[in-house]
Amino acid sequence: NIRSSSNWKKGIPIDAYLQSMHRHFVDVWLHMDGYPREATESDLESVLCALRFNVNGMLHEIIKRRVSDH
Repeated sequence: NIRSSSNWKKGIPIDAYLQSMHRHFVDVWLHMDGYPREATESDLESVLCALRFNVNGMLHEIIKRRVSDH
């Protein structure tokens, strides 16, 4: 499904980031081990961007939670 480009502003649950991060990490691993056809995403750069998005999003939510607790 294609999502709105600003849907992340509504907040994404940390577990959703974690699940997506895991899926993209597996894709990176498959690419690096020589099995790009087994990966969900065929373009390594796109996979790395997706992984980075999830890391940044998860960090954002964790910092947001810490700041709101103070």
